[in-house]
Amino acid sequence: MMEEYPFKPLKVLNGHTIKGVIDIGLSRPYKFETILELGAVRAPSTRLDSSITNKEDRAAAKERGILAKKRLQGLIKEGKLHREGFIAKTFLEKRKKCTKIVGDLKYVYGRDLYNFKDGQKPWVGWHSVSHQLLLEELVDVNEIQDNLRPSPEL
Repeated sequence: MMEEYPFKPLKVLNGHTIKGVIDIGLSRPYKFETILELGAVRAPSTRLDSSITNKEDRAAAKERGILAKKRLQGLIKEGKLHREGFIAKTFLEKRKKCTKIVGDLKYVYGRDLYNFKDGQKPWVGWHSVSHQLLLEELVDVNEIQDNLRPSPEL
């Protein structure tokens, strides 16, 4: 079951995990702090990974993880410039010590304010954060949840 909710990012934890406030709505605003994990992608760790035995490969993986985290921070900064903000598209929920939501994050990448018919809202194009990170080859497809591959437009 996929649902979409307004999401306000607070902090990027790594290249595929964001801490933020989600508004699940119901009949009135109901906001709570949560962790959104981009479920379709997996970024390398921003720390040295002891499972990688070659020191050069380990350092390269760490550097790639840091680049993914910085790019995710940049995408969030870019998305905050638009009044629509972010939309969290959730795939499923995991319950552990804290609430973690698996899904994707969407942001506005373009709008057409002039070519629409009277009485209609202007076209707004949304872009997937996961898809953008995949295009830039900063993250890998998560094999565990391969069926959740991000689409270019959600």
